[in-house]
Amino acid sequence: MKKIIMIALICAMLLTVLSTGAFAAGKKPYTVAYGTANVNGEIGNGEWDAATKETCTNAVSNDCINKTSKEGASSVSFRTMWDENYLYLLFELEDDQLDINKNKSEAYLNDSIFLFISENKDSTTYGDETYQLCIFPYRNATDYDDFKDKNQEGKVGTFFTRNGNHDISKDKYVCKVTDVDGGIKAVMELSIKLNNFDFTAGKNLTLDFQYNDTNYADNPGIANPRESLPSWSAEDAKGPNDKRDQWGVLSFANKPQDPGTTTPGGDPGTTTPGGDPGTTEPPKTGDVSALVAVISIISLAAVATVVVKRRKN
Repeated sequence: MKKIIMIALICAMLLTVLSTGAFAAGKKPYTVAYGTANVNGEIGNGEWDAATKETCTNAVSNDCINKTSKEGASSVSFRTMWDENYLYLLFELEDDQLDINKNKSEAYLNDSIFLFISENKDSTTYGDETYQLCIFPYRNATDYDDFKDKNQEGKVGTFFTRNGNHDISKDKYVCKVTDVDGGIKAVMELSIKLNNFDFTAGKNLTLDFQYNDTNYADNPGIANPRESLPSWSAEDAKGPNDKRDQWGVLSFANKPQDPGTTTPGGDPGTTTPGGDPGTTEPPKTGDVSALVAVISIISLAAVATVVVKRRKN
């Protein structure tokens, strides 16, 4: 009897470790749907429906004024898709004001998105396969004339890589800003290629980003007046720039099949909705938690059954 109880306790402990270890800080899973976007700064009817929309719930508070990210000052969400030529990214931004060209010596100290991508999903350090990009919301092309003249290695107009040896090909980037009550809204769309990465189903990238929300008007004399820094995957207050091991993991989904195609080795006519047969997504936190809970309940029920039978005997 004691052995059975001990085994049950050990199983429960292992399940707890597995459930927490599977989803350590950061490393959010994201399935990249197959699709081609018309990069024009507008969300076309149904164009991005296949892509999961993720909203930033973390904050890089260490780089904010007083090391506190101001709630409600800004928010940003993103979606992404892939095809054989490009990785497509869509950012939807809300900010109480748009600060650009306020700090012309350091481009990132303006309202901007820091985007981090690595071709090596298992790497936890920066290398030649790692990209760090700065993307600016802009009202018109002249907003960034000063930045174009700066000596920023690898920079292309309103879109640049921080490290010259980390080259990246930008096919197109379009931003449209709209004034709304209480601030602005921006739609930022881009398509990119990477150095040594072929976009194919089943492959992985790691990615993270943060929005640098500056406020010069309310913070005169402060060189780095970032009042909020919402970020996606990295949960640490230092953010994705310092926490490379917390970037999210992107998994490329299979292409959708034409209606009526069959699953190889399966029954004729069977299809997988929204993807090729066998298409799988990374496990969601809730899925694993539910599985762990079910296994735990079964284990406890088994122990209880044994105890009841022993007492009856």
